[in-house]
Amino acid sequence: MPYSQNILNAITAIESNPDVRLTLQQLSKTVGISPFHFHRLFRAQTGIAVGQFCAMSKLKRAAYQLLFRPWLSITDIALDNAYQSPEAFSRAFTRKFGCPPSVYRQQASPVMAANLPTLQDQSMSSQEIKVVQFQPLDIYELIHRGPESQLTKTIQQFIGWRKARHLSPQTSRTFNVFYSDPNSVAADEFELGLAVEKKRPVDDIAPLTAKRLPTCRCAYVRHIGPDSKIDTKLQFLYRNWLPGNQEEPGDFPLFTERIRFFPEVPEHAMITDLYLPLKD
Repeated sequence: MPYSQNILNAITAIESNPDVRLTLQQLSKTVGISPFHFHRLFRAQTGIAVGQFCAMSKLKRAAYQLLFRPWLSITDIALDNAYQSPEAFSRAFTRKFGCPPSVYRQQASPVMAANLPTLQDQSMSSQEIKVVQFQPLDIYELIHRGPESQLTKTIQQFIGWRKARHLSPQTSRTFNVFYSDPNSVAADEFELGLAVEKKRPVDDIAPLTAKRLPTCRCAYVRHIGPDSKIDTKLQFLYRNWLPGNQEEPGDFPLFTERIRFFPEVPEHAMITDLYLPLKD
């Protein structure tokens, strides 16, 4: 069931203010619904009570920060997600994930929080898709090979590598190159490239390698929202847009540029640009 605009506004308010403990009264006032009805409307449309949603949203964000923001201390993460103390955060986190934050941070294949209700995708149409000429770009790339469940360790390695070399997302563009589809290959055959723009020469680039994203004509579409919704747009590109426009995929893999990241922005505000190379 599509969410009403009031519930979408409430979800936006919750996910956009992780460092604030929003009360039922504050949320109901934000969306213009009496608190006597707001909590029932929220649960009826999302399947979860508003208080549970707030708590789970903060814990999911905290889990990502623990895994992919190693420079943040557990105290920083607790305060950043509106917990009154690291102890309160640790208790809540342990109840959800079965271990304290310090242990979770060290796990090789941590379990992520269950998906929460999120903003609904707008209907996809061919008008969203443009044909663009991608200009060649030098990159440093780390290739993940193996089960998708082990991708966390590769991402951590990639983030640590670029942070040590001062190649932040704010100054150097970030890409993923999809050499295979995890839904279509054996787990140990899955390959995904994690890449950062090469703005300057870097000494000792191992385990990354220097490569180039080539000049190519691409079908381009911007995706706004969580990664879990990207496949919907990809299916439309391959199933509808290619045959409808008498186009065929080119020789270079599908790739994406990460513009805005979770947990720096709420999941519904993530921006990912999709590029499907086309035959000339």
